Amino acid sequence: MVRNLVGTYALIGKGTLSSGDMSKILAAADRSAAGRTAPASGLYLVTVDYETSVSPAPPENNNRL
Repeated sequence: MVRNLVGTYALIGKGTLSSGDMSKILAAADRSAAGRTAPASGLYLVTVDYETSVSPAPPENNNRL
């Protein structure tokens, strides 16, 4: 999914598509309307930020049989 979005955003950045086209592409729910899938190389998670006001979920009891 991320690679599909990045490929479409690259076309927007080049001016091939307008920013308004992204809404139309997503609404169409048709993969062929989007840009090419971006290559996997170079895409990686840098950081994850969590809000400090959110309490963590209680741990699950994994000792059940």
